[in-house]
Amino acid sequence: MSRFPQRDDHLRARQFEQRDQPQWRSAKLRADGKLYAGVGENANGANAQSLNTVLGKMLRINSDGTIPSDNPFFNEATGRNRAIWALGLRNPFTFAFNPEGNQMLINDVGQNTWEEINDGISGANYGWPDTEGATSDPRFQSPRYAYDHSGGPCAITGGAFYSPAIQFPSGYEQDYFFADYCAGWIHKLDLSTNAVAGFASGISFPVDLKVGDDGRLYYLARGTGASTGVVYRVEWVAAPPPTNQSPTATITEPAAGTLYSGGDVITYAGTGTDPEDGTLPAGAFTWSVDFYHSTNSGHCYARAPVHSFDDRLAQRLVHDSDDGRDLGRRVVSDSFDRSRLRRADPLGREGHPSAQGSTDGDDQSRSPDDQGG
Repeated sequence: MSRFPQRDDHLRARQFEQRDQPQWRSAKLRADGKLYAGVGENANGANAQSLNTVLGKMLRINSDGTIPSDNPFFNEATGRNRAIWALGLRNPFTFAFNPEGNQMLINDVGQNTWEEINDGISGANYGWPDTEGATSDPRFQSPRYAYDHSGGPCAITGGAFYSPAIQFPSGYEQDYFFADYCAGWIHKLDLSTNAVAGFASGISFPVDLKVGDDGRLYYLARGTGASTGVVYRVEWVAAPPPTNQSPTATITEPAAGTLYSGGDVITYAGTGTDPEDGTLPAGAFTWSVDFYHSTNSGHCYARAPVHSFDDRLAQRLVHDSDDGRDLGRRVVSDSFDRSRLRRADPLGREGHPSAQGSTDGDDQSRSPDDQGG
């Protein structure tokens, strides 16, 4: 690993470590001004547990290439091994820092079964090669999240915090995006619940992720054939809201099949919702009452006039003829306009109020299906 300071329009390299095997994975500066670097264990699990090598570790270095004296193993290790900040990793291919805090997550590529996302903690031992995936061994730090890489996935790659939420919806804020190289997907981890959900799929070998200052997600894909080494940008485009959809009306009173008798007070009540307007207010309701009360065509009021009321109205059924064959109506309510809810099905009745005095032989018991007139 080399540092290239620019002086007098020239780049001058300062080398920290040179190895024949390319085990250096990634390096990033943190807000504390230190450089962090992940190093693989070079296909030798024992390296990950040894303080005599930087292999299988997370390293922490000053920006000038020196080693901070507050590193957790500074007094135990010697030479450049004092740069060890955490150990017990197999292949920390990528890691990320949360821009809005001190949180660090390390993606460790597994060997046998499990891919891991680990909380980056100073002095932590993540257990490789003694353990892989979740562990209850008190010597080791168990991963925050691990997934089985059999059946398609093979290597966790890329890691990026979505912070702050300025382009995606607010529900994505503080989520952690990560990818799998072989499965070709990007998932997101909810850090408050550790719940994981799919985000994107069909990607040709994703290798890294980054959230830009514009709030969009960028990913680097290795690809195949002529399309290799491609950077893609993902942005949120909200679906247009539905328009001009009909409201939904629900009559809550009276219940379907209710019968009436003369002198009854019939109470009507209902609710309504609209895809654009949400729950409708009282002023949105208009009631149209189809009033049937006689088998005699001369005494049937089909399609009574429309009246505008709030979401409730009461109607008293009374006599309005001397011989008792007709039922009139008296509406008891304040009226106002706007029409959204309508009831077209008639109410039946269980008895005419003057049935005992009827002289024309009409059947005075009516059901909703007996629509005279």
